[in-house]
Amino acid sequence: MNLNKIGVIGTFAAGAALALAPLAAAEEPAPFDWSGIVKGQHDSMNWLFNTGASLTGVPAADIVAASATYPFATISHADLLANADFGQFLYGANWETEMSSGDSGSYNLLNGALMEFNNGSNTFMWALMNNGDNLDWDSGALFGGNAAIEIATEAAASGDGWAQAGDYFELGFNDIMGYFSPAEVAV
Repeated sequence: MNLNKIGVIGTFAAGAALALAPLAAAEEPAPFDWSGIVKGQHDSMNWLFNTGASLTGVPAADIVAASATYPFATISHADLLANADFGQFLYGANWETEMSSGDSGSYNLLNGALMEFNNGSNTFMWALMNNGDNLDWDSGALFGGNAAIEIATEAAASGDGWAQAGDYFELGFNDIMGYFSPAEVAV
């Protein structure tokens, strides 16, 4: 085979590789894996919850540890009512009016603000990585109650991840304001 034929074949091969390269790159990327970030957030909230319980004298038997199926440490409503200092640690000065009627958990730290700040930071990070897109509730990176689900649902309709992050941060600031509001004064 002479050198000219090798050059022509090489040119066609290089041209085909360049022409088909975008097709190979157009493969759908794997979904972002939130598991490490979310596990770190759960671990952090559980550590703060357990440390607060220990510092306020809550018996270790009253705390239900996080598990593989439920990632939040909790305390029953009755046990929390019996430990006013821990209730105040979780919900603030108005803890009896702020606390939920069911079990309380690490998701209630700072009256629930810490969880909403985690949702806001996850949403903000997603918007930065994806040109302002919203973060779907099913992503596994969001957690919370009805208010958090409502924010995710509204964001899905608008597609605006920046507004979604702002809504989570606003909800978190509202929760922290409830945490730091003074106890009601009897008149």
